[in-house]
Amino acid sequence: MRHLSPLLTIVTLLCLAPAASPAQTPFFVDSSTTRAVVVGISDYQEITDLRYAHKDAQAFASFLLSKAGGSLPEENVRLLTNEQATQGQIVKDLYWLLKISQEGDKAVIFFSGHGDVDKELPDQPGFLLAYDSPQSVYFGGGALEINLIERVLAGLTRKGVEVILITDACRSGNLAGNNIQGADLTGAQITNGILTKTTSEVKVLSCEPSEFSYEDVRWGGGRGVFSFFLVNGLLGMADQDGNQKITVRELRRYLEDMVPVEAPRSQNPVLQTTDQQLVLAEIVPELLDSLKAQQFDYDSSSGLVAARGSSPEESLSSEAAELMDEAQQALNNYLKVSAGELKDRYLGSDKYAAYAEDLGKAAEILGEDHYLYRNLIGKKLYFEGLSIRLEDETEDANIARALEKQMEALEYENRAAYIYNEIGLLYGNMYGDNGTRDFAPQRIEYFSKAIDWAPTWGIPYANLANEYLDLDSLQRSAEYLLEAVRLSPWLSSLHYGTKELIGRMIDENRAEEAEKLYLDLAGQFGEESWNWPPAYFFFNHSQYVNLDSLYRQVVGSYPHLTPAYLEWGDYQLQFGKFDEGKDILVQGLKTASAGELERYLDGVKTAYQLATLGTDQTDAIVGFLQEAIHIHPEYVPFFVALGEQYVYNGHFEEAEKLFDQALSDFPNNASLFQEVGF
Repeated sequence: MRHLSPLLTIVTLLCLAPAASPAQTPFFVDSSTTRAVVVGISDYQEITDLRYAHKDAQAFASFLLSKAGGSLPEENVRLLTNEQATQGQIVKDLYWLLKISQEGDKAVIFFSGHGDVDKELPDQPGFLLAYDSPQSVYFGGGALEINLIERVLAGLTRKGVEVILITDACRSGNLAGNNIQGADLTGAQITNGILTKTTSEVKVLSCEPSEFSYEDVRWGGGRGVFSFFLVNGLLGMADQDGNQKITVRELRRYLEDMVPVEAPRSQNPVLQTTDQQLVLAEIVPELLDSLKAQQFDYDSSSGLVAARGSSPEESLSSEAAELMDEAQQALNNYLKVSAGELKDRYLGSDKYAAYAEDLGKAAEILGEDHYLYRNLIGKKLYFEGLSIRLEDETEDANIARALEKQMEALEYENRAAYIYNEIGLLYGNMYGDNGTRDFAPQRIEYFSKAIDWAPTWGIPYANLANEYLDLDSLQRSAEYLLEAVRLSPWLSSLHYGTKELIGRMIDENRAEEAEKLYLDLAGQFGEESWNWPPAYFFFNHSQYVNLDSLYRQVVGSYPHLTPAYLEWGDYQLQFGKFDEGKDILVQGLKTASAGELERYLDGVKTAYQLATLGTDQTDAIVGFLQEAIHIHPEYVPFFVALGEQYVYNGHFEEAEKLFDQALSDFPNNASLFQEVGF
């Protein structure tokens, strides 16, 4: 069975070489002066995973190690897959390739993974996404701008190095640029923007625009269809004239013949070049025979590891990459709205000062001419400013120092949404000469700029929602709140802002708008909407809204939403509606799974008892708990609760019988033994 992954893959081969001649030496030939950086990422840290991109990279590296690929020494092949392929490690190896290559050498760069653009602007760069790329804010780091690849290639060609670039930039799953065809825009930049003025150039796209590229286990035990036939073609399957050499023309014809036939749906490779006769590889008969016998070892590169560098200079470069990685993780966690990262910021962790120091060291190691230098200094200043703010947010002098740091950070990295957001927060802590917070225009300006650069990051939307709430612009606040919740429903501050906004609406006699706002919010998350229980937002205003109606709409949309029934039933009990509350609680028990019992019922199991103590409902309490045991006979706390109720009612004989039964059914349950006095 074919497994479809909707990947739009763009592959570019660029080769700078002398004009072809009958005696031309193949690009891939035995040579100690050919080096390669090979990257493949399937298992991403934050974004949608691919399936076989890492195996495509391993297979290509195996080709390079084989005789057909030039028998490259292992130390000449830098293979980075999955968690090894962080932005810092990839950049380190690209600069290794640029620095070590000399005139007459050959260089190969291979990338298989996601490509995307997160914002549609005329000059917006495309990105190749590294393992640690954020899910929504590529300028936050962890992604490789296409112009980095351009700079590395331009540097290589200026040194007289022959270059082949292969990028397999895939569109699959939930990427930040899906709504603007981000992968297509990235592919266009790769196709049109890299080495377009060179004298000898080969560009290959794995499919035409609007088509998909496919991957499946049927190709080489799990490969992309294009990559599979690319390597097979170079190994000899593309040799059409039998001269034991593979030219660009032959590889193109082979891909055009094989890929559309093998792909489950339309996929047509596109190849453009100025030198169709360029010889890429020479056939090694024994390798071709093993390939035809399905015995070629695509995994011979599995022993390669990400090189840490043996020379003092390379060791320093590796140290710089490691210094960058931890700070990048903290930024990624902030950009994905991680609860742990937000807690660290709330508590004023001292780790941010350490990150600033690490980034400063990394920048010093790499030097001012390095591609990442300005980015590193910008992040260093950002973390310095953040650390200063967290020391004391009530001290005007601290806020002024922190703001100075962030403004300086913008001079180095003016596209970083997290810096703009931090400046907005700083203006929120500043007071004017009259002792009032009169910097609303600045806060709105900088939070809006954060959104401009990171339109899929929830935090600046939440900040603007709160800002407009402070300005009594309730409709604008609701608009930004809805977007913040859509992007980051787990952001805890949204609960407070929503509650405050709903209260303001009700105070202004806009209860219907408040109810609609709540239902719009809760409706975005399906079963997850119980992060937004009606009672939390409306209990203090229950005289103005129909909470029963809200609960009924929620459980009507999601009839298996256990906690909705339990809270609704509890709400009924608190207003003395014992029969209604009991029936709703029983419905909740019937929908509950074993895991939900542990999660929700531990505190709710006695709600019916507590609400009715001191009333004449003791028989109803017993009946409810007996029904609960009938529905969930495996849930011990119900036995304990019923036994306690029997004792409270003075029915000691029934309590004793119940505990005897429970001890027999659950002989190893400590809470039962505690209840009966052991």
